[in-house]
Amino acid sequence: FKNLDTGEIYPDTVEGVSANVVWADDNKTLFYVENDPETLLTVRVKKHVLGTPSKDDVLVYEEKDDSFYMGIGRTRDDKYITIGVESTV
Repeated sequence: FKNLDTGEIYPDTVEGVSANVVWADDNKTLFYVENDPETLLTVRVKKHVLGTPSKDDVLVYEEKDDSFYMGIGRTRDDKYITIGVESTV
């Protein structure tokens, strides 16, 4: 992680993450989609707070049916973070 305003590099690491991430309004909380390490399917949405170990990241949502994939985003007015789940079948 890098603070683009200051150039500061943070020591935080989060592995197994899809490219789909959303920052919360506090600018220190990141919601991300985690891939299954074997199938690489999107299976979990987790919450990471900068400055905390990734092992402490909070599970927000888990999709157990592998015929679905998911993504996260924001509503048009930026008020809410959303989780979208769609079937591939």
